[in-house]
Amino acid sequence: PEHMRIQLLDPKWAEERRRFLDKQRDTNFVAGEDIASNISRLAQARGDIFGSSSQNTQDQKADSERRLMEANRIIREQAIQPQTQHEAMMPPMMPPPPPPPMSSVPPPPPPPPPSMLQSSAATSEPAAKRPKLDEPQLSQPQMGSIPMNPMGQMFDAGIPATVVPPPPEENQILSESDFIATLSNPDNLPICVQVPHDSSNADWNFNGQIVDVSLAASAKMKAVKEALKPILGNMPTNKMQLKHPTTGFLKDNFSLAHYNIGPMTTLELVPKTRGGRK
Repeated sequence: PEHMRIQLLDPKWAEERRRFLDKQRDTNFVAGEDIASNISRLAQARGDIFGSSSQNTQDQKADSERRLMEANRIIREQAIQPQTQHEAMMPPMMPPPPPPPMSSVPPPPPPPPPSMLQSSAATSEPAAKRPKLDEPQLSQPQMGSIPMNPMGQMFDAGIPATVVPPPPEENQILSESDFIATLSNPDNLPICVQVPHDSSNADWNFNGQIVDVSLAASAKMKAVKEALKPILGNMPTNKMQLKHPTTGFLKDNFSLAHYNIGPMTTLELVPKTRGGRK
């Protein structure tokens, strides 16, 4: 079945095997199967040297059984020995002490009446006063006259408390409409594009220059690429990638105001690579 499966997979298997066998007949080397059969016949013929094969097999089987029984006996002894040692080392269990009788604990004495406390305080001598040291005393404001806000800060009653607004977040992105409202001239937004210096793309004028482009703030990034196309020797727009220093690569479907790109912002032109080639 094996040779049929191999022959079905490779139709030339039988022809290649025949060529291999013919080539082996011409050589002086003996195949591995022939060497094994020769040694087996020699061992059977010379039992005085190699011994009887059946006797060796029985001896090896008996030796392996003896070693297995000895290993099992040692394992059982080692498993029983720690258990007996642990039981011998454990101290005997002592019964818990009995609880103390309730009658042996005396009840606490009752507190003295308040009249006795007042009389004892009147008859006792006043304690000696400490001599005052000549230290300057700092005048502390009266807490009752100065109101306090819920946060524990004091302020004057006549002056209203001013609420300090939180500081604006750094790099906060505004919405497109809010950003356009902050521009003085949203219809003419000048931006700069840094062209890389690449001599292999001389047809696209990659000389490391900075190109100035003016578009509306609502213009898409696709329109920016269209404005750069005639300046860069009709470079295809699908080969252009515009990168912002903080935002990263810009998508064609979003506008300049979406990315909060202000006047004179410098973008980086990166040629799109595919398969390691530009």
